[in-house]
Amino acid sequence: MPSYKLSKSATLTERTCKADVSSPAARSPMMKNAAFYNKGNSMIQAPTVLVVDDENAYCEALRDVLEAAGAYVNVANNARAAETLFRLLVPDLVILDVMMEGMCGPELIGRLRAITGGEHVPIVVASALVLKVDRAAAMRAGASAYLSKPFSSKELRAMVRRFLPLAKTGALTPAG
Repeated sequence: MPSYKLSKSATLTERTCKADVSSPAARSPMMKNAAFYNKGNSMIQAPTVLVVDDENAYCEALRDVLEAAGAYVNVANNARAAETLFRLLVPDLVILDVMMEGMCGPELIGRLRAITGGEHVPIVVASALVLKVDRAAAMRAGASAYLSKPFSSKELRAMVRRFLPLAKTGALTPAG
């Protein structure tokens, strides 16, 4: 099973969507993890996306779409792991569900916004909650956009391109 090494003691596995962020080494500010790709004659850092959701199949589907579009994806399956990874990585974009155990989405959004550097990171809420009151609560908490589940990979790529500055470099080219 492939995995993404964050440090010697913190591994983010591709298939389980779980991050071990409990060790001191995992909390090191030196953990900035990034992927690079070739663009002509230069290396360009791929945009980093943090996906927060407690459903493993959904995590895998998002990872597949986002990585195929050129992003480097980190996944957290709960709010605590999301907050820790956010502090460590300061991603270029966050995509999160509002229905998770332990902490509601609007509360997590507020906590991410309070982290140094987090005030400018786009946060896209992807949720099955479709009522206007749910959307309004997420937006009041600081969400940048709201994407109603289910959505297509085309809609996801369009949303990501909207918020990632590297989209203009060709890192996230539209695909059918």
